[in-house]
Amino acid sequence: MKKQHFFIVLLFALAAIIISNRPRYATTWAATNSNEMVTRAALLDAVNNGVFTANTTIPNDDECVTREQAQAYVNINAITGYDMNELVPKSAFVAATVYYTHEGYFLCFSDSYSTGAGYTSSANALGYAEPWYTVNFKTLYNRPLQVGDQVFKVDDVTKPAVVDDAGPCYATAGYWFFYPSLNAAVQVTSTNTGSQYVLDIVYPSGTSNVSICLIVDVSGTTATVQASASASVSTAVTVDWNYTINGTEAIGTPVTINSGNNLSNVHTINHGSTINTISVSINSFSPSSNGTQNYISGGTCN
Repeated sequence: MKKQHFFIVLLFALAAIIISNRPRYATTWAATNSNEMVTRAALLDAVNNGVFTANTTIPNDDECVTREQAQAYVNINAITGYDMNELVPKSAFVAATVYYTHEGYFLCFSDSYSTGAGYTSSANALGYAEPWYTVNFKTLYNRPLQVGDQVFKVDDVTKPAVVDDAGPCYATAGYWFFYPSLNAAVQVTSTNTGSQYVLDIVYPSGTSNVSICLIVDVSGTTATVQASASASVSTAVTVDWNYTINGTEAIGTPVTINSGNNLSNVHTINHGSTINTISVSINSFSPSSNGTQNYISGGTCN
């Protein structure tokens, strides 16, 4: 019996040594060294701090990320030199540049630039008259334009998205265009030689704010989340949001308020264990405005 007790104690001692010597990796992106493996918590932290954009929900734990998981979780350049099931260091993560296509209404079309000549004022852009031209351009964001956003030519990001010298419009063209996603006029910086930035967004007169909040109900291991608008929306509005349950953060599944309604579909979170605390936050709306409505965050509904 004494020998059996000795072996049991020895096994526990060896297990304790193995556990104590197990590598401990950082749970934040900043604290992860370039040659260290990346935990899912650190990758989630990188997404929350704008280092990468997420493709799917990233668990908030200390499990290290394989090449396959890395390329599935976030928008990065393809990782080479590692097997798909092999852990990869921080240095292998390089954010990919992703461009998203948008549509604008322009005064003229420039054959030489294959882009659009804008209007000379917001009033002219809002009252776009025939003939007008639909011209595509690109941004780095998969959402409607905001002031400060950079805009690019759709097939050559080194060229301007808007020009003021297109063919017969030379004397009457400018840097304003109508942006149907917001039902607004957009002004970009005056340049015909490179990328441009949004300077101003002007909505039609009579535009009002519609506040959108999230209704949260908890029952044991389950929570439901639903978006609620202060007025019926004039277009379908998709709400992107995050939530934190018992201290663990995750990306919520987007919910949509359909046109003419003020409530979205209900999203159910099956947590698997008792939900002691839950908080939610709205990240963005798509679109952020439509017609005479601007959509703003109301946080959690009272």
